[in-house]
Amino acid sequence: MSCDVIGRHRLLGAVGHPDYAHPDIMGEVVNLAFLTREWVESEAESCIGATAAVVDGLDGDVLIGKRERVTFRGIDRPVEVCEIRAPKTKQKEGLTPA
Repeated sequence: MSCDVIGRHRLLGAVGHPDYAHPDIMGEVVNLAFLTREWVESEAESCIGATAAVVDGLDGDVLIGKRERVTFRGIDRPVEVCEIRAPKTKQKEGLTPA
């Protein structure tokens, strides 16, 4: 299981044939979430990650592992992606991943 979080604006729109369309998020935010997930699955030992834009907004509440600037195909700028090792409160309780 993986969870990806990115810090960008979301676009909500109708997806599918007009007779069956339903609201869903779309655009670069979706592409970046899937690309981040792929990086996390292959590069992050903890299997948890987020873009630096999200991690930097967490005010140091998480223990960061690997941090890498990645060029994703289809995204016009490099994206800094971070592995999240554990919440710092869990680290204090000895629950940090090995």
